Amino acid sequence: MTNERKFDLRTLSNGIRNNLIDEKEYEKYLKSLPDYAKNVDYIEVYEEPEDLLPEKNIGALTFSAAEDE
Repeated sequence: MTNERKFDLRTLSNGIRNNLIDEKEYEKYLKSLPDYAKNVDYIEVYEEPEDLLPEKNIGALTFSAAEDE
């Protein structure tokens, strides 16, 4: 099994629980990963204040029976 599969986050907890993965082995794997921190681009994210958002009409729906002609 490759390290990518062995230490995949989707299966990691199962491997630890079943003693298939040692904590020291996992730490060694994490330290071996390349550091991509220099490739990060930061963006500014903000939320509009509630009073500037358009009103949402979430009122109750009203149903009426069709009138017989």
